[in-house]
Amino acid sequence: MTIRILLGHMPPLLEDIVRDVLGEEPGMYEVRDCPRHVTLGECIERDRPQVVIVRLEEGSTTTWQQLLRRAPELKVLGLHANGRRASLYEMRPTRTLLGEATAERLRSWVRTSVCPMALETRSTNGATPAADATSFSWSDDPAVS
Repeated sequence: MTIRILLGHMPPLLEDIVRDVLGEEPGMYEVRDCPRHVTLGECIERDRPQVVIVRLEEGSTTTWQQLLRRAPELKVLGLHANGRRASLYEMRPTRTLLGEATAERLRSWVRTSVCPMALETRSTNGATPAADATSFSWSDDPAVS
């Protein structure tokens, strides 16, 4: 199964890093960019992604809320401005704190956001993602609900 991903408007360096990380698993992802002169909403309508990856602006909820209103089935993976943490947004409405962003975790988050049963048994330390829960939490952040 190929997962359709749209990279939202983010700095070119961050976009390159995300593209490189996802490119380590050829054929798993179909990655497209949203050009700066086109709105994310227009790109979503055109490309019909399953996951949109965006850079989160500190304190702003505008981007992910607007995207989920437009496409309720969409998963929005927000990379925090410092590039070290990420959050997964869904229509429920919830925000799942994902913890520190690593290459393996980014790929895992994209896969499991689209296919929750696709939890893989491999990770960088040999543990399953569920067993590696000490370094990040899949629980909802009550402060955001």
